Amino acid sequence: MSWSLRRREPRQTLRGHEVSGQGPNRVVLNRKRGRAPPSKYSPKFREEAVQIALRSSKTISEVARELELNPETLRGCVKKHQKQQEPAPTRN
Repeated sequence: MSWSLRRREPRQTLRGHEVSGQGPNRVVLNRKRGRAPPSKYSPKFREEAVQIALRSSKTISEVARELELNPETLRGCVKKHQKQQEPAPTRN
């Protein structure tokens, strides 16, 4: 049995990221660390969505569907809101 060595293809970059492959099958190999992209939703919209979700008898997924949000986005906002509302632990 013989092993063949594949020739390494030259590296390409896509908006600052190193990619491998051609066309729709290309894969991002590494991402440069930097700032996250700006939020798609304003803080006011997120807060209102959280309040609707908390006051509603519907599931988060149902509320998210009505607001045309990804359910995981709304779920994350609700968790963040609940964590901020927790009282600070007291030291003894």
